[in-house]
Amino acid sequence: MFKEGLSVSAFYDNSITDNGRLLMADIQMGAKFVPTKIVIGSGYMPSGKTTSTMTNVSEAVKELPINKAEKMPDGEAVFGGIFTNEDINQAFYYRELALFAKAVYIAEDGGSQTETAEILYSYGNAGSNAELIPAYGTGSIVERQLDLLVYIGNDAEVNLMIETGL
Repeated sequence: MFKEGLSVSAFYDNSITDNGRLLMADIQMGAKFVPTKIVIGSGYMPSGKTTSTMTNVSEAVKELPINKAEKMPDGEAVFGGIFTNEDINQAFYYRELALFAKAVYIAEDGGSQTETAEILYSYGNAGSNAELIPAYGTGSIVERQLDLLVYIGNDAEVNLMIETGL
């Protein structure tokens, strides 16, 4: 349920991180891209950092398991998770949105596999355009399917589009 009247965070400069670019090299070498989780946070980007140089969210609030991973016909990919505020005890500003992933190599015989460490693949920060998410105890229930629409092109930019509502 999307509570009417709530604004939606406006994420800007959503990008594949430098570590995400390194992960893409593994993918180009034959590994499988495995999104592991979506993390939302309330922190501002630290001074001296850019979306590309982030290695973790500043102030993680909640991890969302991936419940959607779809390849679109035009080369885009959609990764999603369900957010609810039912375990949120204190209101927070939904300012950070991150996708974590790893690469998995499967042996030619289909047997043993190796994988890279989980890394922050893409990151976005809404800054002062963040949405206030109320605590559950206030009677304001927030539930959303958060879908990240990922475009991957020559400039390795990731654009995130947030769909609201379940």
